[in-house]
Amino acid sequence: MASSETAIAQAPAERKAAQVSQPQEQGVLEDIVVTAQKRSERLQDVPIAITAVSSTAIERGRISTTQDLQLLVPSLQYTSLGTSATPFLRGVGSDIAMPNAEASVATYIDGVYVAHTVAAIQQLLGVERVEVLKGPQGTLYGRNATGGAISVITRTPMQELEAGGTLTYGNYDRIEGSAYLSGGIADNLVVGVYAAGSMRDTFVKHITPATTDQPDKEKSLAVRGKFVFSPTETLKLTGSIEHVEVRSPEGGTFRNVQSDSVLYNPLVFDQPRIIERRVAVNDHPSYSRSNQTSAALRTEADFDSVRLLAITGYRKSTFRLSSDLDGTQLPFLAIFGDQFGKQFSQEVQLLSGPGSPVEWIAGAYYFNQRAGFNPVTTLSNLLFPSPVTGLSNIAAVRTRSYAAFAQATVPINQFRITLGGRYTVDKKRIEDASSFAVDAAGNLVGAATPFPDEAKTWRAFTPKLTVDYKTGTTLFYATASKGFKSGAFNIATPADNGPVNPEKLTAFEIGSKSRFNGGRIAFETSAYYYKMKDLQVQVFDPSRSASALLENAASAELYGIEASLSATLTSELTLNTAVAWEHTRYKNYPQAAGFVTTPGDFNQSSTVDATGFKLPQAPEWVVSSSLDYRKELANGGIIGASGSWYYNDGFFWHTDGSRQKSYHLVKLSLDYTLPGEHIMLRAFVTNLTQAKRANSVFYTPTSLLYQEAEPRMYGITAIFTY
Repeated sequence: MASSETAIAQAPAERKAAQVSQPQEQGVLEDIVVTAQKRSERLQDVPIAITAVSSTAIERGRISTTQDLQLLVPSLQYTSLGTSATPFLRGVGSDIAMPNAEASVATYIDGVYVAHTVAAIQQLLGVERVEVLKGPQGTLYGRNATGGAISVITRTPMQELEAGGTLTYGNYDRIEGSAYLSGGIADNLVVGVYAAGSMRDTFVKHITPATTDQPDKEKSLAVRGKFVFSPTETLKLTGSIEHVEVRSPEGGTFRNVQSDSVLYNPLVFDQPRIIERRVAVNDHPSYSRSNQTSAALRTEADFDSVRLLAITGYRKSTFRLSSDLDGTQLPFLAIFGDQFGKQFSQEVQLLSGPGSPVEWIAGAYYFNQRAGFNPVTTLSNLLFPSPVTGLSNIAAVRTRSYAAFAQATVPINQFRITLGGRYTVDKKRIEDASSFAVDAAGNLVGAATPFPDEAKTWRAFTPKLTVDYKTGTTLFYATASKGFKSGAFNIATPADNGPVNPEKLTAFEIGSKSRFNGGRIAFETSAYYYKMKDLQVQVFDPSRSASALLENAASAELYGIEASLSATLTSELTLNTAVAWEHTRYKNYPQAAGFVTTPGDFNQSSTVDATGFKLPQAPEWVVSSSLDYRKELANGGIIGASGSWYYNDGFFWHTDGSRQKSYHLVKLSLDYTLPGEHIMLRAFVTNLTQAKRANSVFYTPTSLLYQEAEPRMYGITAIFTY
């Protein structure tokens, strides 16, 4: 586990953008340099609540995707709905699972924004570090960073030849492998290639008819090529191309855990009641699959007094979700949908040089995306009149966003005052929308119903003011800021497309960062108060639509306290621990949508006054703690052991009362590095205690659907470096 102030250990090779200075004496915690404010700074000196996670911490903790980061960041609650990411940071998030409605916690890969929620769960391939920025980042990161930002920085190749790889075997017939090779091919050109792949059996037992083609293997493949070209001493180009494929039977699998479901009623549908962990009953194939291809180019020019930085990004994504939504072998309700997305972004920044008494940055940003369903189909042999077996919707949303921003930090004695602001214009248009009925063979039944194109423009100014004060080895800071999440069209139901209004947040925060005992102890704390307006939520209301609908949830109030501690207890033993406490309440939400359940009957859609209810996916208490032990042996080998514990006291999924109970997660690993430090063997186990937790939970007219999170996983890994 990596605390907010330090990471467990440094990456195998030092990087310019994330240089970790070597401790001056044994036992001193390492300093981490981050780029959260678009320039390289010591984490200790940045007046923002940040958790920085090193590549070594990612490797030891078996953090394979951005979703796994929640185990290291107590205030981050990261679940998924089907293939869509639903991250919540300090209680701020969104469970909307459709194109053009981005997450409230923004994801960036090497400075490029990842817009599509189904692309936000990223494979952590060849990662240098991850920075989790808490609180609205409306000035430097802009739109859709209401709750914060997750910034992934990938490894940058260097002139020195580097090579390595891993090979893993584990339960569920897990086979994983990764490799990288990088180095200079000319004095001014270095390249690197990074690849990883995995395959295992599904941990879910599917009870299906013989005619159902149900996938049973989880597979992933990721490849990245990256180069650094320096044609002159003042100009540097860093580019990358990446392709990722993921196939998951679990991503589309839900099981019905409503024991009194109408489907189990012997007088109605009389389906067998099978409610067992990791056992799913379905007649429709349940799986998810995704393909992503992305490219990025970072251009840096140094003019002594100023620096110019341009970041260009492109991403093309396709996704498919196929799910049985009744949890029986009855063809009552299923969904089959294809999503697509193409995005292009261009950012230009002008930054003050290293000798400037005032640190400043100014820039402009352009974003263009087209994303949609092609199509999404609700399937049922019982709900629709024959010969209709499905209702399909096709729609796309074109998004164009323009922004200008600036921020400056002025030192006044021991104080620093930072003032910044961003002005954003978002333009969205829903286009090519239509609905049509299909039969069992997928043929059109009757005529399609087209819907007119509609457009909407939103504008927002998101300022930030920070005052920080440093005395000795302690930094104090206070911040007031605003965040803005763009409005969205409901393209799953073009006949009722909205749009919903932008989500806005006003935040106030105080905090401190300290070093004690000669740099052997780091302590960080922060307290915050948020006011939210027009929260965007996704609801299921069969009286209005067979698909999901979007609405605004009026207003909410959130406040909390966080603290983290890192300490070198001995020269061989390091402790990292963090705790987060939060209070959340809807201040005004009189018409929240939900379901009323009646034993043996259909679940009826209803509204409830959710004023005073807790916000979804906002646990009150979360604790994360880890110990890491390293000892060099007389023969030159190194033994290591790591253990981590994560506690979540539970949360509500929605305003309908569905709840995740409290749970504990325990991870252990034991490793041995052979003399010479080129080969390491590691044994690991995750979710040791088989904690019961879900990725998502929601009601339908017949069921309470539950998607399993991973059970206990264990195995052994061989790591090779050159």
